[in-house]
Amino acid sequence: MEQSTFDLDSRFEALEDMEYEEVVSFSEKLFDTCYVSCLLHGSVDSSTYQNDVLTMVKSLVKNVSGKNYDQASTIYLPPGTNYSIHRDSPDETNALAYFVQTGPREDIYIRTMTKFLGFALSITLLNKLRTQYQLGYAIFVGLRSLKKTVGVHVTIMSGEHSPDDLDSKIDECLIEWYHEFIEEIKKVDFRKEYVNKFVSGLSSANNKMNQAGGSTSLTSDSIGGMAKSKIMKQHQGYWDQIINRSYRFANDITGEDSIDVSIIQTLKVNEFMSFVEKYLLPSSPKRSKVSIMLTTKMSKEERESALKPIRLLFWVRNCSSIIKLRVVP
Repeated sequence: MEQSTFDLDSRFEALEDMEYEEVVSFSEKLFDTCYVSCLLHGSVDSSTYQNDVLTMVKSLVKNVSGKNYDQASTIYLPPGTNYSIHRDSPDETNALAYFVQTGPREDIYIRTMTKFLGFALSITLLNKLRTQYQLGYAIFVGLRSLKKTVGVHVTIMSGEHSPDDLDSKIDECLIEWYHEFIEEIKKVDFRKEYVNKFVSGLSSANNKMNQAGGSTSLTSDSIGGMAKSKIMKQHQGYWDQIINRSYRFANDITGEDSIDVSIIQTLKVNEFMSFVEKYLLPSSPKRSKVSIMLTTKMSKEERESALKPIRLLFWVRNCSSIIKLRVVP
């Protein structure tokens, strides 16, 4: 989905075929023209940037392009598209990343409604996939933000089901969820059960309501090896906004884009369901979707053996038990 992005195998193949002369030539071109992003956070002041960082950059880079640097963007899925990408995986499980695009990230209405949709799906659809149908040992449902677009995703790792079967089952579950949601809101207060909880989650200290979907942005964990302190999470959140050049800083430590809360506070059920029907349901001619499918190359016997400790771990977690495992060589 992101331009100039290559899978790990392709990168390894390129490195294996590279000769010393090519490395030297490439290194010279690498620093011909660059765009530099710098985040000053904490006790660092501008003099440190001027004296240390900028001096080092100028010694390496012949030409600093500035804000007009042509940065790679996101592939926008046209309405009505349904793509699937198949790859083999050396892991013991099959995996599926199912992404439904709702629109441009810069559109605050789309951004706000998509975040609310991800929240609603994480409450009910997640339980359907994980508990009712038991589609995988790891399932994530929620908001997904790319550099230029937003949408919702369902990501599943499964030892039992093929990626194609998972893809079809998610389509079925979305239709089920839609009809069940319509029946549910006839019995419960939509504003109390969804709108108020969503708004309350936004105002909480750590904004934890999207944990069911994992990181909303693919670059949110791009700075590895950092402690999980509040300031480090905030730093990663700021850096994620800078990497994606969105610069929409919300008042929390997640780094997510700011939204228009008033849209949700005044949201009617019919408006929300129209959004779901247009962008999410498989029957919609305007839906844009892509599925990344990874199929394990292991035999059934190898897979069963490798999955035993994983299944045990998730069973223990589901039972809310805490045990210590000691690996004996």
